[in-house]
Amino acid sequence: DADTGGGDPRYWWGDQGSASTPVDHSIGFLSPYMGASAGGGLGFECPSQAWGTYRPQGPSKEPTTTYGYNGYYLSPSKTPGWADQIGTRPWRRLFEIPHPSRLLVFADALIPVGTRAGNTGLLDPPLLYSAGAWSANPAPTTAFRHERTRGGPGVAASARADGSAAGTRGEPEWIVHQSFGVGSIVGPGAECAMDFYVPGWGTRWAISCQLPMVTHCVCRQVPLTVVAHAARQLRAAGIPVTLDTLSDETFAGTGCGTCHPYMARAALTGATVLPVMTSAQCDMWIRKLDELNRAPGD
Repeated sequence: DADTGGGDPRYWWGDQGSASTPVDHSIGFLSPYMGASAGGGLGFECPSQAWGTYRPQGPSKEPTTTYGYNGYYLSPSKTPGWADQIGTRPWRRLFEIPHPSRLLVFADALIPVGTRAGNTGLLDPPLLYSAGAWSANPAPTTAFRHERTRGGPGVAASARADGSAAGTRGEPEWIVHQSFGVGSIVGPGAECAMDFYVPGWGTRWAISCQLPMVTHCVCRQVPLTVVAHAARQLRAAGIPVTLDTLSDETFAGTGCGTCHPYMARAALTGATVLPVMTSAQCDMWIRKLDELNRAPGD
């Protein structure tokens, strides 16, 4: 590798070692800023993902990191596993990032490996690019591991491109692997989950997207952007946001009604490019909108 003078690969967290040599955190690209030593990975491991709760990656089978770096967007040609597909994409500098407060640079990460989960140093997005098109990623790696309960996902901690850090509580529909609490951050403040991982994915990377997305009330040809805007106006005016008030304002949803759950989701989250949902997910968003306007005791 040109970056290491032909030596072993070096990652942001260090060297993965071998079957006979240990992990070396001291040579990681970020190690000088984190006070990491050759034998200690302080700061590279999440306290909520204790050693022994996951399958370690790498030949040494020692702790490396349980945080993922967004190399898919920031350093495509040096991102293990994906460089062959996206290596021609440019590296990104801070001034090129359209919404630094939104872009995930690091976040809690985990990857399902059979019946157990493995650690990973990569923050993989919900869609993957190949041969000029996007398709669903069956194994995104954002881990909602903090404050998890049996009733739903927990919180994913992340560091953004503007230097801020935040915790985002997951929603059930964000989760791809329920038993591990792994999925992707979706909102608020973005039209699609990909906006948090790969800004410009739909316009600058590919013409087509293999994953069907819902953007309109088809019967009336009303964009969900109009529905989301109407919801904001109704809230500002103190008017309940319901399917009826949204339809009165926009004419959306007055045909077959298939778009009702998508209208509800757009009104609640502001997201306006939505994946096709299951019937259970559709019922959930309708219920959420109803609960928002239900008086206590009803």
